[in-house]
Amino acid sequence: MYFLSRDAYVCAAGGYWIILDAERDRYLCLAEQPLRRAARCLHGWTPAGEAGLSREPHSSAADDLVQSLLSRGVLTDNPEKGKAFSGTCFEPPTRELPRARSSPRRADLLRSFPGFVRASAIADARLHLGSLLSTIQAVERRRLRYASRAAPVDDDRTAALLSVFRALRPLYPRRGICLFDSLALWEFLAPHRLLPHWVFGVIGDPFSAHCWLQMGSVVINDELERVRRYTPIMAK
Repeated sequence: MYFLSRDAYVCAAGGYWIILDAERDRYLCLAEQPLRRAARCLHGWTPAGEAGLSREPHSSAADDLVQSLLSRGVLTDNPEKGKAFSGTCFEPPTRELPRARSSPRRADLLRSFPGFVRASAIADARLHLGSLLSTIQAVERRRLRYASRAAPVDDDRTAALLSVFRALRPLYPRRGICLFDSLALWEFLAPHRLLPHWVFGVIGDPFSAHCWLQMGSVVINDELERVRRYTPIMAK
């Protein structure tokens, strides 16, 4: 029996199984049928509607696929280093954060500027000098450390802080990629005791990956219709 490696994440999307290998910062896209033939070897694979899965004939191709995934480090035969081969259970988004009631005042921008620069610099350094795995582990540790002190969800307050962040964002030149923007915003919100989830999602065909921040069922920094196109593969 084989297990999904502890630092790998999987989901089914568009007729494919997508694996995020956080340790090596890469995605693997696997056709569904070959993986189905190896399913009896994968601990925890119980997709809905797959009651007949155990009758799928095993094959040498299935063995080759398992060996390939073992060599890539996304599967392990050690249960202490692995977990069930199953997708992420995460609350689906139902709405996006409303716009702030007013534009940020100059005084608010000046007061928030040091925190904005610090948050952006931390995100920049983590993404340039560290790995994706070390970055998500740092976010996860901080979330667990401050979870008991997290502020209750407040749309108006969160929207106001998001408005400040977006107004200051052009002052920190960096391509508008979702990875940096979401991480920098997370670092900006954390000192205010706002700890949204950092969600990674994928589309199977054609393959696309995206990430955003979500608090409960509320999308913080993206459009609901866009986010709904993606299947969550990891949430921290």
